[in-house]
Amino acid sequence: MLKYLKFIIIFLIILWLAISVFNQWRAEIFLYRAQSLNDSITQSHNYSNSQSLNHYNTSISLSPSKSENHFRLAKFYEDRASKEGISRKERVKWLEKEKSELIKAIEIEPTNTIHHLTLGWVYYYLFVYDKKIEYKRIAEKEFRLAYRLDSTSRSIEAIVIKYLTRLNSSIAQ
Repeated sequence: MLKYLKFIIIFLIILWLAISVFNQWRAEIFLYRAQSLNDSITQSHNYSNSQSLNHYNTSISLSPSKSENHFRLAKFYEDRASKEGISRKERVKWLEKEKSELIKAIEIEPTNTIHHLTLGWVYYYLFVYDKKIEYKRIAEKEFRLAYRLDSTSRSIEAIVIKYLTRLNSSIAQ
C-alpha cells in the first residue's frame, strides 16, 4: 500500500511540473505572437488591433509572475501613447496603463534597471502633460534608482543625466 502511495505522489509531482512547464511554454508563445503582431501593427501605423493586446493578456494570465510579460505589455501601451494625432487625454490614459504594468514588473523584479528607467520616462512624460510635482519627484526617484542599479553603464548614466536635466529645467520655466 505504501509503495502505491509513493508512486501516486511522485506521479502527481511530475504531472504538476509538466503542467507548469507547459503553461510557461504557452505563455512564451502568446508573448511571441503579441510581439510579432505589435511589430507589424507599429510598422503599418495601424494602432487599432486588439489581437496583440489579447495575446499579451493571455501571456500574463498564463505566467503572471514573469516580469517580462508585464514589461512587454507596458511597451505595447507606450507605442499607443507615442502615436501621432491623439489627444493629450488619450496619451495620458495610455501612459497610466503603461505605468501600471511597469509597477507590476518592478514588483516581480525590483532590481531590473530597464524597468526603473522606463518607469522614470513614464513619470517624466506624465509630468510634462500634467505638471504635477508628484510625477516629477517619482521620475527623479526612478531615474536615480536605475542609475544606482547599474552605475557602471555609461548609456544609463547619460540617459539619467539627460532626463534629470530636463526635469530640473522644466521646473525653472
